[in-house]
Amino acid sequence: MFQQYLKEKKKQIEKNLHAFINRQNKSLDKSCVWGRDVLNRLDEFIPRGKSVRGALVYLGRDVTNNEYTPAVDNAALAMEFFQAGFLIHDDIMDHDELRRGHPSIHRQYQMVLNHNHIKNSKDTGVSLAVCAGDAAFFYGYQLLSPYSSIQNLCSQELTRVVFAQIQDVYAGVSNEEESIDAILSLYADKTGRYSIALPLLVGAMLGSANNNVLKHLRTFGKNLGIAYQLVDDLLNVSGDPTVTGKPVGSDAREHKQTAYNFYLKKTGHKTAAEKKIYELVEHYTKTGLRELNTIHMSLPLMHVFQSLTDYLVNRKK
Repeated sequence: MFQQYLKEKKKQIEKNLHAFINRQNKSLDKSCVWGRDVLNRLDEFIPRGKSVRGALVYLGRDVTNNEYTPAVDNAALAMEFFQAGFLIHDDIMDHDELRRGHPSIHRQYQMVLNHNHIKNSKDTGVSLAVCAGDAAFFYGYQLLSPYSSIQNLCSQELTRVVFAQIQDVYAGVSNEEESIDAILSLYADKTGRYSIALPLLVGAMLGSANNNVLKHLRTFGKNLGIAYQLVDDLLNVSGDPTVTGKPVGSDAREHKQTAYNFYLKKTGHKTAAEKKIYELVEHYTKTGLRELNTIHMSLPLMHVFQSLTDYLVNRKK
């Protein structure tokens, strides 16, 4: 059910994306070659994703039973620009050369530079990709500029993602072992609040949801997001790159202190570590669903939310 919902919203997001990119291209001076280059790469990069965060903006709005407005379209697209910026930068930090089944953006630039016989193509490709990621963030905020309360919320939550990323990077080079509570707290800030709770809250706020609904959506999204990240840990270990669209084993290569690696060290067995992860996934999923059940919504919409939960925690990519 959610997959059909996602398919429909993804089409709308892509339509809005192409229209936005065209407007931006027309606003650039003819001499701004690199501006067009970045826009065209984002126009190709964003649709290759699943657009879950953008779709969740619409789903959050559905909770309020109010009609869609241009604000919802803009906010959904902004979520996808933010995600694009994070992924471009993440691939640089994780030294990943594959994203969404294609070369990552810094690798694309490296290939262009190599083709043009430019020296130091690797470092320069990284520099160009950093700029492209920055542009994605700024385009996201441009889309939200008329909605100050939404823009403020996104600023707060995206800043938490940045701080959590710093913690994640530092933990990868530190000799200190992170506790499981610290790891799960990082998951809440880096994934739970940002990937699930934030887009739901944005949509609900645009639909004038009351504070009680916002509270329960936030808790639902946070818990489901932690479960989502735990599943992502397992996919990083045993997923199929042809399905996930990204390399397997990058967490181990970057010495990331994930929940899976924590339990692997503690138990010494892959099967035991996987079992602990699945137990955590079940716990956070059930906790999230309890919060969801406190929100009054139509039965069909509840089924979409339940299908969303199944989609996120039982996925293969």
